[in-house]
Formats: sequence, structure tokens, C-alpha cells
Amino acid sequence: MEHEVYNYLLHKTNEKIMTEYICPYAYQCIPNELSVDIRSFHTDMRLIEYMYNFYHRPSVLYTDLMYYMNNTHRDTNSYMPAFFFIIRRFYPHQTLSDKEVAQKFYALCYEGNDESIICNRINRIVGMLTPSERTDFINRYLLT
Repeated sequence: MEHEVYNYLLHKTNEKIMTEYICPYAYQCIPNELSVDIRSFHTDMRLIEYMYNFYHRPSVLYTDLMYYMNNTHRDTNSYMPAFFFIIRRFYPHQTLSDKEVAQKFYALCYEGNDESIICNRINRIVGMLTPSERTDFINRYLLT
């Protein structure tokens, strides 16, 4: 980290925050898999938002994402809806029962008309998907 940036941040915060929270992340590289996921999220969201905002309202995109999460997962031979695998993957440090996973999924459900809430839910759901799942969603719902 450059000396000027360090001094500026030190002036705005304190030494403990700098050494324990900011510096470790400033010098550590993120894993390549995470880097690819971040880049693909940005490009996939731009494509999804363009297609849905041009042709439909955000509520249609939200509905399609919820249908996608309710479909059976394409990578397994299970008949469980995809959200069981997606939510468990999203919370890797917690051992969630099927009931807890269903509760987390139902917490994503929204029946109102507030587009800001719908857009937040859309971003959260798309962020929970892997790059291959986002590609699968685009292929199933946008390109067909």
C-alpha cells in the first residue's frame, strides 16, 4: 500500500483498524475462482438487466429467478429444488436442515410492488448463483 494512502486511511481510522482489517486485504490476492465469479456476475447482470428492462419489468425477472430456483437442480440426480443446493452452498459454515433452508428461501419471496425491494432480491439471488448456474439461467430464460 502506498505511503500516502496508508497515512490518509490512518488519519481517518486508527492503527488497530489499519493493521487488523485493511492491510491484510490490501496485500492478499483474492482466489482466481472468486475473481472469475465477480467478473462474470457483472457481465451477466448487465445482460440480464438489459434484456429484462428492455422487454419486461423487474417483477418478471424476479418471477423467473424464483421459478429457476424451484426447478430441480441440473447438476444432481436429486428431485430436490435447486434452492436447497444453492442456499446450502451459500451458507457453508452452517448445517441447515431442510426446514431452515426452506425458511431462508421463503424469506426471499416478495409479493409487493416496490421495485427497489424486488431489485435487491434479484441481486441477492443472482449473487447466490455460480457462474455456470447464471449461464444456465440465461440460456433457459433469455435465449429461448
